[in-house]
Amino acid sequence: MACPSKIKENLLRDCNKPLSQGVAERFYIGMYDDQVSAIGFDPTNPKILNELTLKTGEKLKVYEGFDLSNRPSVGFTAGDFGNTFPHTFVFAIFDNSAKAKQEIDALGSRKDFFIIYKRRGAYGPWEVMGLLTGMKMTAFEYNPNDASAKGALVVTLTAADEPGMPHEFVHKDQGGLVDTPAYLTSIALPVS
Repeated sequence: MACPSKIKENLLRDCNKPLSQGVAERFYIGMYDDQVSAIGFDPTNPKILNELTLKTGEKLKVYEGFDLSNRPSVGFTAGDFGNTFPHTFVFAIFDNSAKAKQEIDALGSRKDFFIIYKRRGAYGPWEVMGLLTGMKMTAFEYNPNDASAKGALVVTLTAADEPGMPHEFVHKDQGGLVDTPAYLTSIALPVS
């Protein structure tokens, strides 16, 4: 449930920073309970996550879609006891190996996932879904006869109880320079 707050900013279109459709093909997935030891937020804007520290030996996993197969979305649900902004992330795994099927089984057994993805475009931010309440698998489809998905494993993760929009992830090095992509690479399982 979101606590009452006030609107404070003008929100105007910036022609110098156009929006772009879609998100990057690669994204990061983690399990909050098992992997995260600390998170921290920007003191001037709590929608900016600026610290994500993993437990010793833990690594985020990298999943890869194709073109617009990664589909994040956020909704709004008005409730008698508080409003929520459900986060949904639909993605396709273009692999039907036993390894991929084992990952699907694991995805179906947990409810503490979070996703970090990059919006497309030069000004596209890194965003985090499911950070505060965790995501769980709410739909799955495997249809080898589906011509559009080509037999991909299509997964839907949802965080139904998120109290607000996804957080933006901005990591800075010790010198204060933004190094979000390099930092994420350093805390993820290497991609070969």
